[in-house]
This record gives sequence, C-alpha cells and structure tokens, in this order.
Amino acid sequence: MSRANKALHSVFTSRRARSLWTTVIAEAHLPELEYSNNFSDMAMVSLIYEKNCHLCGKARAQLVDYRLKMRWCAVSLSTRLDSSLFFQITTQN
Repeated sequence: MSRANKALHSVFTSRRARSLWTTVIAEAHLPELEYSNNFSDMAMVSLIYEKNCHLCGKARAQLVDYRLKMRWCAVSLSTRLDSSLFFQITTQN
C-alpha cells in the first residue's frame, strides 16, 4: 500500500507508523530476528510478505534467508548465485 501513491507512502513511512510495522512483524510469528538499523521494519515486512525475487524481480521467490535479508526464486538461486557460498553462509551458527 505504501507504493500506491506519495501520500500513502508518507503515512506508512512516518515515525508514527513504526508501531504498525512492529505489530505486523509480531503477527508473522517468526523467531526473534536481529536486523541492523539500516534495515527498517517496513523493509522486514516487505521481505516477509512480498514474493518478488531480489535478483530477477519475478514474483515467484520462495526461498528466504532472513539473516542475509534476501529472497530468491529457485531459478535465480541455481543460475545467479554461487550455491556453495549460499549454503556455507546459511549453515553457520
């Protein structure tokens, strides 16, 4: 909805809307996620609910790495990423 027009975008990105994004993240029932100050609550909600691949842009991404803050489709994962690096990163503690 924040992409619908500039007025809605300004409402959803205001400081007063922060509690909205915090509530939406809590309702996703995800484990506690650590994310830095340069990754906003609104960006986290986008990562949780949108289905667009961050590499090719197609709306078919099913693979999400919340630590890397990335969403991929299977095609992009197999053709655009070095899978050995991906699995090494995701299996580290």
